Amino acid sequence: RWSPLLRPRRRPSRAVVAAMAHDIARLLQRMRASAGDASRLFALVREAEKLQQDDPQTLSDVYGLAVEVYGQPKCAQDFDYRDLCVKRLRALCRLAPNQAREFHNRMRTTPAGRAGARGYE
Repeated sequence: RWSPLLRPRRRPSRAVVAAMAHDIARLLQRMRASAGDASRLFALVREAEKLQQDDPQTLSDVYGLAVEVYGQPKCAQDFDYRDLCVKRLRALCRLAPNQAREFHNRMRTTPAGRAGARGYE
């Protein structure tokens, strides 16, 4: 017997996909402009997580840009930087293990990257 709960998921229309791509492109521009403003950067990352929760590749790109825009960690206990790095690392582990290894090696060269064990979860 047919149930509406068992309906296959519909693919979004081209117009919806185009609108989402436009939204994420604007969001990435705003992230680039937020260099030096960590609170604004994290608000934009949270917004991207809400918009792109079903698109791991886009989220990986967002996390990569956020790490780049954030710059160098402020100190060894810079938890915001470490959170961004862990999100980026987890996304890369799912999508591109070789890139994840490279990112992990780069992360270990910073004091904040060596300060905790979250990168090894």
